[in-house]
Amino acid sequence: MMQPFDEEGSEADMPDLGALAGFPSIHKVEVPLSMRLATGANAHQQAALYGDFAAACELIRGAALSYPALVNASAGMYLMGEFEKPAVAIIRYGSPLAVASAMSLEEAVEELGSLFSKNVPGSTVIFNRTVDGVLADQLASLLPELILAPTYTVEAKERLTGRTLLAPRPTLRADTLMECRSVSFGLLLQDRERPGINPGLWQGAENLGELWPAALFAWRVAKHVRSPGAVFVKGERTVVIAAGSYAAAHLPVLAHEIGGELDVLRGCVIALDEALESEGVLEAFARTRPMVVLHPGNADEVLEEILVQRAKALDVLLISTGRAYRRLC
Repeated sequence: MMQPFDEEGSEADMPDLGALAGFPSIHKVEVPLSMRLATGANAHQQAALYGDFAAACELIRGAALSYPALVNASAGMYLMGEFEKPAVAIIRYGSPLAVASAMSLEEAVEELGSLFSKNVPGSTVIFNRTVDGVLADQLASLLPELILAPTYTVEAKERLTGRTLLAPRPTLRADTLMECRSVSFGLLLQDRERPGINPGLWQGAENLGELWPAALFAWRVAKHVRSPGAVFVKGERTVVIAAGSYAAAHLPVLAHEIGGELDVLRGCVIALDEALESEGVLEAFARTRPMVVLHPGNADEVLEEILVQRAKALDVLLISTGRAYRRLC
């Protein structure tokens, strides 16, 4: 005879809600060794990659990859997922140094200007379109550790002799991956931020006008910068990216102190991945004479209104995006 269940049912009959959300009661990890790496984060460290690298990427040409190169490549691939138009980014230490988007990759590279005439040791350059011979010539003076693009023409491969070239497989779904981190207490997992943003959440954006493209671009980049981050944008290119506590906190003060040398910041759209904490912090960023400052906004509505009114007095449009994108590295 069947016994009726009680109102809640037995524990064995209850669904594992954590598993349905991607966090089962027991997390099992068993992945094969894919390759040993040239170095770890530092030259004296050993490192290896586990997983199916060949299914995710094709190493077109180059020497053994390093731990920093793969960290940069992964960060760059997530960043490229934000853009529909052709885009280019220089990544170092897992955080963007410079980003630009335009109607063609050649135009995007030109937007970054002098950065492509400097060698940035340990950097990765990533594109979201095919690299051809013309673009390869533009890369002649830049010596990144790694170049990553969906495909390369024969001419590009010939002109990029001696460079390490990597191509992600079309089937790679970066937006479905989880973040995993080893800590002293065990293993931390969280769902990764998905590409795209929702301007419908933004407060104060009705007066953006022609600055909408710059604001959207700035916020897309800010999602991927090491926190706390400050992204200064003109059009659809970054002018300066300040990543980490020291850089983000001191750049506005530095800009004010040295004046004209950072006059290029005047008229920028600034995106901050953490909420402004006080009028003083807002005033520090206002010293660079921005047009717009985007920040996640404060739960304290009184403080947020004080900041909005102070921004108006400083002739700055302050926009609350309604969502923070803190990124711990």
